[in-house]
Amino acid sequence: MKFTGVSLLVAYFAALATTISANAGERRNNLIVILTDQQRYDTIRFVQEERGLPEQSRIKTPNLDRIAKEGAYFRNAYTHCAVCGPARASLMTGHTIENTGIRTNRLSQDENLPGSDAEIKLRSLRTYDSILVEDHGYVAEYYGKWHIPNAMGYIYRNDVRRGGGLKSWFGKYSDDGTKHYSWGMSEWYRMWLEGQPNSTVAAGPTEEGDQINTFSRHFYDPDPLDELFGLETGVDIEVKQPDRHGMNRLQDGLSITTQQAIETIDALERLAQGDRPFSLHLSLHSPHAPMIPTKKYYDMYNPDDMAVPASLKDEMDNSAYSSLMSQRLPGYDDPEKVQRWTANYFGLITEVDDWMGVLLDKMDELGITENTLLAFSADHGEMMGGHGMREKNNFYEESSHIPLLLRMPGTIPAGTVIDDPVSHLDLHNTFLDYSVGRTDYKSDGTSLRQKVEGTFVADSFVVTMWNWTDITDGYRPSRDPAFMIRKGGWKLILSCLAGSSNLDMLYNLDEDPSEMNNLIGKNGDTAQDEVIGKAEHLKALLFKSLKESSHPTADEVFRRRTWRSLSFWIGDSILNFRDTVVGTGIRVEYLFLGTPSGRIVSVSLDGEHASKCGLMLDSQYALLDGVGFSVIAVKFFATVDSDVDSTTTTIVVRLDTGEEKTVVLVPPQLIQTTANSTSTAEDDTSFASSLEFTLNPNDLPTSEPTSHPSAYPTQTKIPTASPTSYDPCSSPSELGPGDKLYAGEQPSFICSPNGYYRFGVAPDGDLSLWHGSSKVWSAGTCCTGSNTYAMMQKGDGNLVVYTFIEEDSEDEVLTPLWASRTTGNTNAVVTMDDDGKARIRSSIDRSNIIWETDISS
Repeated sequence: MKFTGVSLLVAYFAALATTISANAGERRNNLIVILTDQQRYDTIRFVQEERGLPEQSRIKTPNLDRIAKEGAYFRNAYTHCAVCGPARASLMTGHTIENTGIRTNRLSQDENLPGSDAEIKLRSLRTYDSILVEDHGYVAEYYGKWHIPNAMGYIYRNDVRRGGGLKSWFGKYSDDGTKHYSWGMSEWYRMWLEGQPNSTVAAGPTEEGDQINTFSRHFYDPDPLDELFGLETGVDIEVKQPDRHGMNRLQDGLSITTQQAIETIDALERLAQGDRPFSLHLSLHSPHAPMIPTKKYYDMYNPDDMAVPASLKDEMDNSAYSSLMSQRLPGYDDPEKVQRWTANYFGLITEVDDWMGVLLDKMDELGITENTLLAFSADHGEMMGGHGMREKNNFYEESSHIPLLLRMPGTIPAGTVIDDPVSHLDLHNTFLDYSVGRTDYKSDGTSLRQKVEGTFVADSFVVTMWNWTDITDGYRPSRDPAFMIRKGGWKLILSCLAGSSNLDMLYNLDEDPSEMNNLIGKNGDTAQDEVIGKAEHLKALLFKSLKESSHPTADEVFRRRTWRSLSFWIGDSILNFRDTVVGTGIRVEYLFLGTPSGRIVSVSLDGEHASKCGLMLDSQYALLDGVGFSVIAVKFFATVDSDVDSTTTTIVVRLDTGEEKTVVLVPPQLIQTTANSTSTAEDDTSFASSLEFTLNPNDLPTSEPTSHPSAYPTQTKIPTASPTSYDPCSSPSELGPGDKLYAGEQPSFICSPNGYYRFGVAPDGDLSLWHGSSKVWSAGTCCTGSNTYAMMQKGDGNLVVYTFIEEDSEDEVLTPLWASRTTGNTNAVVTMDDDGKARIRSSIDRSNIIWETDISS
C-alpha cells in the first residue's frame, strides 16, 4: 500500500481538525432579533409623540413603546443600504455592501452568485449567528424572510427553503426531519392557511370588483390607489406588489404576520427549555407590500386623521432623485389616496406590535427576560408619499432612517436614548458584545454598547451606501447618488464619481426635516461659506471613512466638488461635545479644516475652560494638486467638579497670511464621572493647548488602510453552493465512532448534534459533503482510478473525510482531506501571511497559531 500525494490542502484540513472549545466561564446571554420589512423610523407612537404629531394621527404601538421605555432607543439609526437583500447581508455580517459584494437584490439569489465578486467575498465573512453557534456553543433558529444567499444560512437548526420566486425564507423547525425545499414563503403561507379552520371564509361577502391577492391567492377589496380599483372581479392583469392596496378578505388572525409570529413563539418555548444559549431571529414580511391588512387592522385608523407628508408635492427641481420615475407614479402624490395608504400601513405595523406583546409576555413567562438581548429594527424604510414617492431605494429619511430598539433589563438602563447616528453595520458586534462579551470579530461597525454606556469617544457619524450594479469583474458604479453621510443634524448625499453631472445634496435636518431645501446642488456656486464648509467637512469625513475601508471610489469622492472652492474652511463654527460624559470623563470631538497647501497653520485654545480641553493633530489627507484637509482631535476632560456654565471657550485657527477663523466649544451638559477633580489637558501629553503644522502633499503619502476584506482570513465552514432537494435524516444511516460511510450513487447521511451531513456525488459529478443545505467540501470528480473516499465520525466528535488506497491488504491508508466538529465548538481560521507562510489560527484568539507551513516557494 502507499500514500496518495500529500499536498498543502491535506495538511491544511488535517490541522483544521484541531478546534477550540468555548470558554467554560464566559457569559452567554440569549439573543432575539425581530426585523420588520420596510418600516420607517417614525412609525412608533412614542417617536410620533416626540415629533409632535397630532394625537389623532398617531399609530398604536404600546409594546414597541414598552421595549423603548425598558431599554435603549436609537433616535438616528440608519440602514446601510435601502433595499432588502444588501441591507440584510450587511446586518448579518457587519460589513458594507462593497465588502460583502451583495450590492443588489439580484445578487442575494444563489443562481446569480457564480462569477461575481460577492461569491468570493462572502467566503471570508461570518454572520453573528455562525460565530455564536460555532465558537460559543449556541443553538440558532431563524423564521420568516431570508433574502440573502442560502449559503449564509447553513448554521440554523431549521433550514433555509428556496421558493419559486428565487427568494429564500426559513420555515418551521420539524422534529421529525421533514424538509420542504421547493416551497417559497408565499407557498408555505398558503399551505398554512389551508390547515386553519375557516381559512377560506372571507371577512365579509366577496363584492364586485374584488381582486385576487397573488400573495395569498385570496380576495381583497382594492383601494383607489390600487391599479385594479374599479375593474371587474378577479381581472387577470399583472400588477406589482407595491401597487396593491386594499382590505384583505381573509378573517382576522390569518395574515402572514400571524403565521410567522406563531412559528417563532413556538420555537422560543422550545429553545428556552434547552440546555444551551440560543439565538432566535424573526424576519417579518410586514409592513412590506402588498399592504392589505385584514378588516380589524384596516378599520383601525381613520384615513381622514392621517397626516400628509409636507413634501408630498415637492417638485424636486434641485434633487438628484427628480428623474426617479419608477417611484414617482400617478396617485402617490394624491393626499386622499396617501391617507388611506397610510392607514393601511399603520394597521399592518400595529398587528406586528400586537404580536410583540405576545412575545414579551412569553419571555416573562419563561423567565428569560433579564438574560436575553431583544433587538427590534427594520431592513429599510418606506417613502409613504414623501416627495410623491413609494417604496425605498434612496437616501431620503423616509427610506433610509429606521427604527432600532434594544432591551436587556439589568444590563441596558431603562429609558436610554441615543442621539448619535448609528448603522445596521453596528449590530453584528453589538449582538456579540451583549451575548458573549466579544467585540474583536471582524466588522465594519462598532458595538453600540459603548454608546449605551456613554464610553464611546470616537467621531460619531453614519454612512449609507447605494450601488445598483451586478458587476463580476471589478468595480463599475452604475447609479448615483452612491453615498449618504450624516453627522449631527447635517446630511450630505453624494455621487461616487468625480465627474458625474448628477446633483449632490446637503440638508440641515434640524431646520429642514422634510429635505426640501438642498443647500448645494444648483446652489453650489452661491452657497454661504458656512454651508460650503459643512459640505467639505462631510465629504472629507466620508472620504476618510472610505479610504480606511479601501473603498475603490474613495479618491473619486475626494476629487469631487460641485460647489465653489474655498482655500480655507472649517467644518464647524460651533463644536458641541455630546452631552453625557461617564467613566473616565473624556469626550473627544473632531474639527475638520481645509487649508492651503504649504501654509503654516496655528491652532490654539482660548477661554475659561481651555484648561479642560486639549488639541491633537489626528490625521491629514492631500492630493498632489494641493487639495486636502486636516483633522484636529479636541478632547474635553470632565471632572467631578466641572463647571459647565455659559463661559465661552474657543479654538482659534490662524494662517500665516493673517486669515483667522474661530470655533466656539460647547461643553457637555451632563457629567457622570469619577475622574480626578485635578485632571487637566496637560495630564495627557498627547494633547496640547496649541498646535502648529502645514499641509504639504509631498510629505503626505497615500494613506494605506488598516484592513481590507481581501486580506481577511478565510473563515472555515463557509459553503459555496446548495444541494438539490433531498430528505435527510428521515432514515439516517447508523454511524458510530470509527464507522465509515463510502461515497456511492446514493447519498449517505449522518445526524449529529450540530445538524445533519450528506455525503455523496453532486449532480455536477463532484464528490461533495453538505452540512444542512450548504456544501462545505468538494473533492472534484469522484472515485476515479484507485482512489476511494469515505467519511468517518471519530470518537472525539470530529467529522472527517478521508481518501485512501487499498493494495492487496486489509489495512487502509487514510489521508484526511476535510474535518469539522459536529458538536458546535469553535473552528479555526486560515491565513496566508506576508512572510510566505500559511497558518491555521484559533478563531477566538488570532495570535494563537495552531499550525503553519512555508508556501513561499
